[in-house]
Amino acid sequence: MTDQPVSVIYHAYTALWAGSLAVGCLFLLMFSVLGATALAASLCRRGDGL
Repeated sequence: MTDQPVSVIYHAYTALWAGSLAVGCLFLLMFSVLGATALAASLCRRGDGL
């Protein structure tokens, strides 16, 4: 997680589409890391390992 609020990241770009893209990439990255962590935890619980 970043120490900057989403609004700071969004308003750091002059073009609105660029700010939206940056925030979208941030959320996509956070959700993919969360999903990978959940998958790894599930595999470890089943005993399949990584």
